[in-house]
Amino acid sequence: MWAGRDVGKLEPWRFLSYVLPHTSIAHLALNVVVQTLVGVPAEAAQGTLRVAAIYAGGALSGAVATAVICPALQMAGSSAAIYALLTSHLADVFLVRKTLDEFL
Repeated sequence: MWAGRDVGKLEPWRFLSYVLPHTSIAHLALNVVVQTLVGVPAEAAQGTLRVAAIYAGGALSGAVATAVICPALQMAGSSAAIYALLTSHLADVFLVRKTLDEFL
């Protein structure tokens, strides 16, 4: 289930399934907390499908970048997907702030 293992095999599911296993309970707990703190407000503002697409796109982008840069690296956790959520939230905050500045 780890992305990067058995380099050269065609196993495309590994580009998304690496977000499921984590290296420890603390790693899993931290990812769940951050996903909850960022994902719930993002879902309320942007909608479920858009947040799901951002999450999956971030996970896929992280896996592809890692496969290109260091193909033998074994990946675990959802950090790339969380970074995509954080970036999306940051862009949303700047856009809303611009709208609020124009309103006020």
